[in-house]
Amino acid sequence: MQNLLHLNQHKEFPEIINTIVEIPKDTNTKYEYDHISGLIKLDRCLISSLQYPANYGFIPSTKSEDGDPVDVLIFNSAPLHPLTLVEVRVLGALVTYDHGKKDYKVIGVPLYNPNEYKDIDDIDPMFLTVASEFFRIYKKVNRKPNPVKVKGWIHNKQAKEYLQQHFIGGANPQT
Repeated sequence: MQNLLHLNQHKEFPEIINTIVEIPKDTNTKYEYDHISGLIKLDRCLISSLQYPANYGFIPSTKSEDGDPVDVLIFNSAPLHPLTLVEVRVLGALVTYDHGKKDYKVIGVPLYNPNEYKDIDDIDPMFLTVASEFFRIYKKVNRKPNPVKVKGWIHNKQAKEYLQQHFIGGANPQT
């Protein structure tokens, strides 16, 4: 099985990016991709009524400050199965700090989406509030140390610059 952490990116990166789903939206079970086995590993179940507000996963061929691939929220209406490859357009990112390290959550919309989403401002502000509150409290209610600090949303231009700076390989002619 191919290690999905190093899956090739589009020629249009970071306009269009490949993402891998780890956690379906509207669930309270946290899964993580295990790059050694190629399987999805159960990390924990949230011990509250909290549910992931969007499909959640990672962006292959990237590396964030915490050493993991950059996180991604896939903004769509249906829950997606873990290990699904989804091509998305970048709309922005939520800037958080986890254990004192900057931890961006890039948000993108699947290419098939018929809406003309181009930037974070195109997303319903209530969804943005719900998502930022989720990441602010989801570790706190599970008694995890060092709760996440949420700094706020940034626009697609800044999110794309962040992705360019954190790209580590794959098919990307811009690097």
